[in-house]
Amino acid sequence: MGGSSATLHSDHDRDTDQSNPEDAHSSPAYPLKYSWTVWYRPPTSKNSDYEKSIRPMCRMSSVTGFWKVYTHLIHPSALPTVSDYHFFKEGIRPVWEDEENKKGGKWIMRLKKGVADRYWEDLLLALIGDQFAEAGEEVCGAVVSVRSGEDVFSIWTKNDGGRNVKIRETIKRVLNLPADTIIQWKSHDDSISHRTAIDQARQEKTTQNATDKRRGTLSGDGNAASKDK
Repeated sequence: MGGSSATLHSDHDRDTDQSNPEDAHSSPAYPLKYSWTVWYRPPTSKNSDYEKSIRPMCRMSSVTGFWKVYTHLIHPSALPTVSDYHFFKEGIRPVWEDEENKKGGKWIMRLKKGVADRYWEDLLLALIGDQFAEAGEEVCGAVVSVRSGEDVFSIWTKNDGGRNVKIRETIKRVLNLPADTIIQWKSHDDSISHRTAIDQARQEKTTQNATDKRRGTLSGDGNAASKDK
């Protein structure tokens, strides 16, 4: 599944290719309340720039446009491990630092393998169908992250406020989740702090490894000099 069209079926129109995201709506008679953009993040190294690795694939602003795109997208279950789909309102980038995101956070669900396709479709239909009602204004987008032992859903919100509880309850209702499903909240500030700590630890480890290597080289040079005397 390589190349820029890795997440699109081979018979898909090029207008919705990742490298050339074009507007996919075609029926103004069925406009959506919000226009949406599908983004894709392929598997990347841990040191890669997150924002540069996400790719806008296509946009939609009508019901017809949504189905034109959705029916040609490869399902989450067929995506490579450590890749993500992002489904966000047009104009909002799926990054913590975006103006619409930075004061908010996300509701997180960790799901067993084998159920992501059904839940992802139901979630997208709830988003475009405005099933979140007045709380829908608070929703920025949704993410499905494919991982080795689980699939992770995240619903991003604009603010860390009271209406977020309504969003959580709507998620449970529209997805008809099992009663024991855990939906956790995490602010983007917490995510940024966590990422910063990881980056600092990684940098410290790299610096320490370089120091140890340099000491080893100097020690080796000293031993060689002693033998020459």
